[in-house]
Amino acid sequence: MRYVHSAGGDVVGWVVGKTFHKRLLERVHKLRSPSAWCFDVASLDEAEELGATEVELTAWDTGRTYWAAIATIRAQSFPVDRGFGEQVGLAERYWRVTTPGGPEQLALWGEG
Repeated sequence: MRYVHSAGGDVVGWVVGKTFHKRLLERVHKLRSPSAWCFDVASLDEAEELGATEVELTAWDTGRTYWAAIATIRAQSFPVDRGFGEQVGLAERYWRVTTPGGPEQLALWGEG
């Protein structure tokens, strides 16, 4: 496991294998308009340098898990300037989402 940092030096996630993992609160961290997840560009760069090719976001408050390829984030994202440094956002429609107890989640446990 290798930690990933924001441009400001804070740990924002970690890379295991090919996946950049982040844990967050959906009600606080998800962009509302447009509905999207945002990333510090420096954290995406570092995650890729560590070998990540995909991102997995887990929302502590909803239990949802979101997945997207970093290539998709690079190709489909839009610039975000909300005063937190250089960021990009990826609209919710580009994410694969699982919800606790949903069909995809159950399939992970052999119940779907």
